[in-house]
Amino acid sequence: MAQRHDVLSFDTETDLIGPGNVVPNLVCLQLGWFEGEDIVTSLIARADPGFNEAVEAFLRDPRLKVGHFAAFDMAVLLKAFPQHAELIFQNYADGRVVCTKLREKLATLSTSGRVDEIVLPDGSRRRASLTMDELVLKHFAVDISADKKDPDSWRLRYVELRDISSSQWPEEALRYARDDGFWTLALWQAQEEAAPNEAGPRSMACQAFRAQVDFALYLQTAWGMAVDLQERDRIAEMLSGELAPEKLAPLIEAGILRPGESPRPHSRQVAKAREIVPFNDSSDITPEQRAVLEAAGIKFTAAVEPSIDTKLLQELVTSACGKVGIEPEQTPTGAISTDAEMLDALAGADTVLDCFIHRQGLMKLVTTELPALTGAVVHPNYDSLKETLRSNSYGNRKGRPALYPATNIQQKDPRARGCFVAREGQVLLS
Repeated sequence: MAQRHDVLSFDTETDLIGPGNVVPNLVCLQLGWFEGEDIVTSLIARADPGFNEAVEAFLRDPRLKVGHFAAFDMAVLLKAFPQHAELIFQNYADGRVVCTKLREKLATLSTSGRVDEIVLPDGSRRRASLTMDELVLKHFAVDISADKKDPDSWRLRYVELRDISSSQWPEEALRYARDDGFWTLALWQAQEEAAPNEAGPRSMACQAFRAQVDFALYLQTAWGMAVDLQERDRIAEMLSGELAPEKLAPLIEAGILRPGESPRPHSRQVAKAREIVPFNDSSDITPEQRAVLEAAGIKFTAAVEPSIDTKLLQELVTSACGKVGIEPEQTPTGAISTDAEMLDALAGADTVLDCFIHRQGLMKLVTTELPALTGAVVHPNYDSLKETLRSNSYGNRKGRPALYPATNIQQKDPRARGCFVAREGQVLLS
């Protein structure tokens, strides 16, 4: 176990993450260390004299370096100082970088069998993303979430200070940055006190190795995968033809598939809309024409997505089971199962059901694969530590802002794999 005087916390503030800026630009570096029982913090901005020398001194410092999501901050430093790549990688190779988020996951895994559970001061448990504010609340019963979630906080505004010396910064900007350095080191200490040794009940064994894995995978996120946009468009064109209403007529006529509807001018404004932009059917209106119409005050209805009548589908599955002489499977709630395994067993039993099976086979491309391929490069995200001790990949998560084009790179539909290509002069190896 590292002694307190041998530990140094680090954190960075940056401009905003976004497409083409997955690893954002460095604005300042914050450090924290122990002086006796107290935690002392410092901050140096890229516009301050001696900034480059201070970063190099930090990377050469022999102390254990502790970050919260350390991989991100080290990637930020690597982008800003590529000349120090060897120093950064040597820190990882020597086991001198650990991450309080990963340490918490390891400790929680060793006690509860989960990596994403947090026990609050009142003893209640809930799933959590193990952000700094969540862990500060858990270990210290201090709520710093306002700083982390306020859209007007300095957390999202450091780009405004990128070319300004820290001596000119507002006090609140300095406080927020220094607090991150303080809480990172305080979390490390709390985790150490909760796990007196690595063989104890709250084990954080292999924490340096897990940090190495996390950094390697985050660099893969940053580099991303190149996309063949022509291949993506070819798939989109194929889907447009295969999912056209005339191809799905058996499903529509049986009432199983309710066709979707494009946005259309409100009925009372159709005549006026045709005076502005001639069209035969509302589905023929292009996005450019719609913009013109809306600018002229034409209101549009909301789009209606295609949907499935599950009751009629279940009746069709029951009928097809009778044709082939098998019992329909049921879900835990007692409904007739229409999952992939059930449908595979009924292939060829009914022409309408075959049409549904064909449509279902295309929907992963429509709902998952193509929506992720929005740029020339997409960036697989990774969770480097699951309950199995393995890692996994994921795309943009529901309910969270999409900061950049992302996709799950592990479980790709074979028909979409051809969209991912090597950059010029590179090869892909499996």
